[in-house]
Amino acid sequence: MGYDFAISTLTNDLSISKGKIALVNGNAEIVQRIKTRLQWLTGEWFLDTTKGLPWMQEILGDKNTNNAVMLIRDQITGTSGVDRVSTINVRFDAQKRELSIYAVAVINGQNTVINQGVIFG
Repeated sequence: MGYDFAISTLTNDLSISKGKIALVNGNAEIVQRIKTRLQWLTGEWFLDTTKGLPWMQEILGDKNTNNAVMLIRDQITGTSGVDRVSTINVRFDAQKRELSIYAVAVINGQNTVINQGVIFG
């Protein structure tokens, strides 16, 4: 299993603990990679513009929940270390301009909950 720099869930910036950059590993590192993948916009990463989700074009643009679930499931299952997704729910809140994702992914044989809010606007 690999290590990565820990990202703060409050600030989306590097997490600092006792004056040092915190590290994350195991299932927590995989969940962090999933959440990062869910925030990418298609074309955002200059090294591979095919990576990311088509948030504006296909997910928020037509608000087709079935399509959103399929695309989000693909991002989660495409993350190294994820065996499968057993549950996924997507909820749009037009007033808050927010999309909430709740998923249960099987990672290394363990059910792992993923909650991710994506705010646009």
